[in-house]
Formats: sequence, structure tokens, C-alpha cells
Amino acid sequence: MTDRGYRIEAVEPGRMLLFAAVDAPNGAGSSTDSSQLYLLERKSDGSARLLVRLRAHSYGPGGPVRDLLYELLDFVTVTRQLQAIKQRAETMAYLRASPQEHEIPLT
Repeated sequence: MTDRGYRIEAVEPGRMLLFAAVDAPNGAGSSTDSSQLYLLERKSDGSARLLVRLRAHSYGPGGPVRDLLYELLDFVTVTRQLQAIKQRAETMAYLRASPQEHEIPLT
């Protein structure tokens, strides 16, 4: 038996996080199955990109409309989330760089 909430399905530290909800109540008297994947893809130049994938299916009347609304709202939310993560990653890379790279000449 599940608590009908999100649970972690798979983890690869530093690379991947997958979580899912099965038969979760959706507030319309029916249920939704959904999963979300965060995958860090390392590139040959030493950089990385973070991929996010969402899958959702709502059951019952109006399910396709709920799925469409969920995807639109999730797109906005994930876009903001990824921008914030990018900003933090760039800040951390800047702070980890050697101090000489940050020095401003006084002359």
C-alpha cells in the first residue's frame, strides 16, 4: 500500500533523481499518475546540462484538460527553477575560481 504521494523511484548521486506518484488524488474526485526525472548530463568540455522530464496522466472526466494545464504550469515552474539553479551554479563556479581571476587592478 502506498501513501498516494510522491516517492523516490531511483537515485544516482551526482547524476539522476527520479520520483513518481501513483494514484495520487487530483482534487477533482479522480487520480493522477506522474513522474519527474532530473538528469545531469556531463559534456566533454567539462560543463554539464540539467535535463528535466515530466510525465503525467489524469484519470476521469476532464483528465486531458488537467494534464494540459499541469504541463503548462509545470513548464513555467521548471523554467524558473532551472534558471535559478543555473544562476547558483555559475555563482559557485565563480567563487571557486582562483582569487587571481577576481582581482581588480588598482592602477
